[in-house]
Amino acid sequence: MSNSPPGSPRRPSEISSLRGAEPKRKPRGKPKRADSPDKTLPFFEQDQFSDVNIVVGDKILYSNQCLLSFNSTEFMKLLGGDNNAGKGKTKTAGTKSLDLSKHPFKDVVDLMCVIDPRVPYDLTDDAAIRLLPLAEEYDIAPVKKSCSWTVTESFFKKKKGRRAGHIPSSETIRYLCLADKYKMKDLQEMCCDELVANDDPTISRSIVNEGDLSECTKRQVMEKKFEKVSLALARERRKNTEKEQPKDTRGSHIWKK
Repeated sequence: MSNSPPGSPRRPSEISSLRGAEPKRKPRGKPKRADSPDKTLPFFEQDQFSDVNIVVGDKILYSNQCLLSFNSTEFMKLLGGDNNAGKGKTKTAGTKSLDLSKHPFKDVVDLMCVIDPRVPYDLTDDAAIRLLPLAEEYDIAPVKKSCSWTVTESFFKKKKGRRAGHIPSSETIRYLCLADKYKMKDLQEMCCDELVANDDPTISRSIVNEGDLSECTKRQVMEKKFEKVSLALARERRKNTEKEQPKDTRGSHIWKK
């Protein structure tokens, strides 16, 4: 009979732990989902509504002609979906092809995410900046509007709650170039005010040498900076004039006529 004190029998996991092997534990929470765009994005697979093949290099996305033509007049022309009545042309049935191979695949996928109502997509600042050239080239008004709002809101959040002029001048000029090119008036005003409030002495030279800015926008910024300097000089002259004026016994200034 054994002299060892009675105790509860050890479980196999405890025995293996004593021997140096870690017991197997189940992972907490739900298992992570693999990043598979083929399963999450509907235009990666062909369905009964797919009648347009979007060719991007060696890859193909599947979409619908009505969806593309509704969002873009240029897509409508490329797909032959414009009104050809009276021109002796008839609408051809079957799948059509739209070649977008000159654009990066990621940009085309993000573009489809924005215009496809089946995709719940949150447009980021980086994606909006990349999609603006496509929205401009193909006249996609809804995408251009969403991108403009996203970029403007992003710059506003950078300014919110901080002193004017704290954003690096190079970043502000980058946003100003976007505002100038794509006619975003609100963003352009914010960028101009931010550059005027910034005390970086190299801003004026950077603005003049910036090739992506129009002459009109350059002049707008420089005029505002000149106005700021003029007001500062006027205040300084007024202070110096008050110091030079003689005072009476009460300490008030005696103004000479």
